[in-house]
Amino acid sequence: CEPGIVRAMMSMGVPYEEAVTCDIKGCYEYSVRAREVSLGQTYLNLAKFVLLALRNGRDERTGEQIGPQTGAPETFIAFGDLWKAFLRQTEHFIRRSLAVNDAFEPYIADVSPSNVFSATIENALQIKRDAYQNGSVYNNSVVLFTGFASAIDALMAVKMLVYEEKRVSLANLLTALDANWSGYERLRAYALRCPHKYGNGDGETDRYARALATYLTNRINARPNARGGYYKTAMHSARQYIDQGQKTGATPDGRKGGDLICEHYSPTPGNAKNGPTAVIQSAAKADLKRGCASSPLYL
Repeated sequence: CEPGIVRAMMSMGVPYEEAVTCDIKGCYEYSVRAREVSLGQTYLNLAKFVLLALRNGRDERTGEQIGPQTGAPETFIAFGDLWKAFLRQTEHFIRRSLAVNDAFEPYIADVSPSNVFSATIENALQIKRDAYQNGSVYNNSVVLFTGFASAIDALMAVKMLVYEEKRVSLANLLTALDANWSGYERLRAYALRCPHKYGNGDGETDRYARALATYLTNRINARPNARGGYYKTAMHSARQYIDQGQKTGATPDGRKGGDLICEHYSPTPGNAKNGPTAVIQSAAKADLKRGCASSPLYL
């Protein structure tokens, strides 16, 4: 994927000569050799934001009002109303998370000084400063989005079951989710068999996936951080697809509460029915060079 990596890095102001000789680090990330530090403390669960949009900002597990009031579900006359509520929930948590990150990052070198790592960063040696204390040339931050496919699958299930086929009302669907699908096995079967799943080359699903990916990167990429650098976007979940899944209630795509959510930029496990070519076709619909940190795709 080197051509895509080079384009992604150049879109964030890295010259070609540095982008083409970048290093692969961590799990799947890439950075300017000996000149970049990119911190990633922020993991945002997109599947959770779908549930908050369906409950007017209230957490499905605690009942607390943790998101903005984006409309009671009975006011969602069309699917577009839910889509807009979902994006508003997402925007709210992006803003909150970046504010927390900006307050924390200036102290990262005090919390976790990195003397040995700093010795590999030429600029840090020249200015005699920890690489995490603005010692690098590129002092960037990464926002990692989790549950991308899970969120898309959940939204498309609502679109089909509630607004197109009218198989269930939104209120009754929420009742089924509150019951963790217990007693609603037939409805869950319809949700699981919804043909609009990310990773199958389905045109309608991929249009929403592309729109969501564009929305996220537009909100994140090139925003200044608190260390003289910029924010970058990643569809990279690490093990949060397990940990955050355990804290996420049942979702409209048929997933039960506590189950894992999708990993990275990959389809939800078991949902890619049309083979690896269809997975690649779905993923490639988005402008991947805008995922400027890492967006791993498992086939």
